[in-house]
Amino acid sequence: IREGLDPKEARRQAAIKFGGVERYKEKVREARTLGWATGLSADAKLGFRKMVKSPFLSVVGGLGMAVAITISTGLFTFLTFYYSDPPIEGGDRVVTVDYIEGDHNRSTLFDYQLWKEELKSIEDFAAYRTVDHDFEGPGIGSGRVEVAEVTASAFHVARVRPLLGRPLLESDEQEGAPPVVVIGHREWHQRFGADPSAIGRQVYLDRTTHTVVGVMPEGFRLPVNHGFWTALRTGAPLDEPGGEPGVHVFGSLGPGITAAAAEVEAAVVGNRMITEYPETYGRLQAVVRPYVRHLMDVQHVPAWTVWVMQLFGGLILIAVAVNVAVLFYARTALRRGEITVRTALGASRSRIVTQLFLEALTLSAGAAALGLFFAQVGFRQLTLVADFQDGLPYWFFGGLPPETTLYAFGLAALAAVVVGVLPALPATGRHLSSTLGEVGSGTGLRMGRTWTVLICVQVAIAVGVLPTVVGIAWNYTPPPNPTFPASEILSFQLRPPSLRPGGVEADEAGTHAGFGGLQTELLRRVEEIPAVAGVTFSAGTSWVRIEVEEPTGAAEVNSRLSGSVRVGFEYFDVFGASLLTGRAFDRDDAVESSTAVVVNRAFVDEFLNGGTTVGRRFREIPQGPQEGSENARSFEVVGVIENMLRPSRRGRRATPRAYHATALGTEPVSLAARARRGAAANITPRVREIAAEIAPDLAFNAIPIGSQYERDPNELRLLLLIVGMITLSVLVLSAAGISAMMSFAVTQRQREVGIRTALGASRRQVVTSIFSRSTRQLGIGLLIGAVVAALLDRLSDGELLDGQAVPLLVFVSAIMLLSGLVAALGPARRALRIQPMEALREE
Repeated sequence: IREGLDPKEARRQAAIKFGGVERYKEKVREARTLGWATGLSADAKLGFRKMVKSPFLSVVGGLGMAVAITISTGLFTFLTFYYSDPPIEGGDRVVTVDYIEGDHNRSTLFDYQLWKEELKSIEDFAAYRTVDHDFEGPGIGSGRVEVAEVTASAFHVARVRPLLGRPLLESDEQEGAPPVVVIGHREWHQRFGADPSAIGRQVYLDRTTHTVVGVMPEGFRLPVNHGFWTALRTGAPLDEPGGEPGVHVFGSLGPGITAAAAEVEAAVVGNRMITEYPETYGRLQAVVRPYVRHLMDVQHVPAWTVWVMQLFGGLILIAVAVNVAVLFYARTALRRGEITVRTALGASRSRIVTQLFLEALTLSAGAAALGLFFAQVGFRQLTLVADFQDGLPYWFFGGLPPETTLYAFGLAALAAVVVGVLPALPATGRHLSSTLGEVGSGTGLRMGRTWTVLICVQVAIAVGVLPTVVGIAWNYTPPPNPTFPASEILSFQLRPPSLRPGGVEADEAGTHAGFGGLQTELLRRVEEIPAVAGVTFSAGTSWVRIEVEEPTGAAEVNSRLSGSVRVGFEYFDVFGASLLTGRAFDRDDAVESSTAVVVNRAFVDEFLNGGTTVGRRFREIPQGPQEGSENARSFEVVGVIENMLRPSRRGRRATPRAYHATALGTEPVSLAARARRGAAANITPRVREIAAEIAPDLAFNAIPIGSQYERDPNELRLLLLIVGMITLSVLVLSAAGISAMMSFAVTQRQREVGIRTALGASRRQVVTSIFSRSTRQLGIGLLIGAVVAALLDRLSDGELLDGQAVPLLVFVSAIMLLSGLVAALGPARRALRIQPMEALREE
């Protein structure tokens, strides 16, 4: 207009120069409505179609990443639970106070009473222990249940009011108070049909009448995973530590108090106790830990250990993602023509990289979903295993936490970067400036040294990790096979309702003077049953260190431990143990001053070198608080028996054991009755009747001894599932990576192979040239992996591979080498089909 044009003509000239108005309107609309998402959506759809068109890559890569994400999310879930708090008000302030010695808690009722008085940094001190009881009641069935004997203060710590009735009170803890029980919401529904009149009903725990006084609300099962709560009889204050039962002590930190400050205060008390009672507290350490740490481990595990576990899980995913990236790089290289055409048509490098990233993200997101499914299945299997259920807190059974889902898809995004972006950057580099006329030629992308190194590293990781995985499955074998007829033997025992000093059944020394007589009477009455062929007992196994006394008088210290077993003098006759040499026990050996000992064949092989046995002497040095040569005792071998427990597989050694004859005393023992052939099922009811007649108020337990040598099938299935997934994914991914690398190499060397064939190279020479590269990479990876595995095993003092390092490494290396060579077989056959003229014509 300024130049003098008519406004209409000026508008027409502006439209010619700048374009139509509608074009700018469309751009503004796209910007306002997130039009960029349309392009990403198109790229995602293209990525999904590419995955469908590459089923091998999708299945192999997806399953491999799914397994890695399963492992990593499993470790993350453990980490989440490890740092969780009990779901109660102020749960983040609840801590446990313990004395620990090595792998064991040593807190007692005396310690609870002392800490309650002297630790001012912790409020609402509470104590509990778990006891198995036979539960029964009129019209509500019977069975074995776990009962939490707790102090009333435990309900103050939880700050959860009962749904019905009342909680335990301090008056319930006093001696002579009527026995009462609080039940959980689940037990209320299952056993009482959610009847409100359950309050006031009477039930029996080990034949002792208890009155139901309360029902806890749904979801509450503190301290661990309990559904029955009875009062822990604290009695009168204890003057000094003794043989009272162990308890777990917990409470709430005071306002502004940290766990570290509370631990310092507990250490001050602990140091004073070491000075006053060095024999009892000399090896103990006072620790204050968050509540869940106490439940998930016994040792004071530092936080960095848990983080290292999580880092290990992440490294597994990265290793798998790198292997999948090799497959993607090979496929991306073969799509060079497509990428070049898109670049020529105006696609930017960032757009192409984004599209390749979305392809990988499609695959990794599917792997994350599958990994979460595997993790959920594994977690459910874990909760079905009885050994784990007893120790897992009740709030762990609600499935995977929400954080795990976010973490899994975060891993998927990281894997997509490794799988999609890393191969895309070299594939979209400067070579795309080539003309369209070069598309389809044999030149272009090359499998550089980086990817070759990655293949070697992947094989090394596989060889370094797989022996441990296989070793876990190898070591997880059924328990040792008994050489005696386990199906004919029934194990049973009486247990006093209280083992604390000052209890109604205890004498001044903290033992149970009348209890020994009850056991003797039970053994005598059971022996009179016509279906019983013999009765004996054992008083437990302790682990001792052995010093063999040589004829010269010198002692040879052996670093291995032996099981020291106290048994009745008729023990070997009842169990039918084979005597190899010497003699068995007689009644005169069952006295405290006797030095006679019978050992098994494994003991002779381990400590006596298979030589002369009868008459040899050795010393037993106790382990634990009594460890030390000053507490050692000397014994003389009078006989050797065959191993009563045979290893379940070849190559495993039986456990050395030394047997000592003993008599029934005041401590609980495990009685064993051998049934006559075919009569085992008839013994248990009769033994229960006898136990009820002679000890109606004592706990009684009877189990077939053969059940001690069985594995939980759920536990076995879970282990096999994990080991199988890891092993299969590692082998398949390794084979796929090597196959993709070799296929790519054959494609790039097509002209070379054609010329060599035209010049007279034999088929063997062609195949050798193809296999030589993969064999070299496999060899380097195997060597590095073997060194890493051996180093890790050595750092763990041989416990990682359990003394099977050489066979496991040889086995895994052979499997990896075989899978790698089989993977290279396909590309080698493809090389043999290359015709010289066709190869040159394509050039």
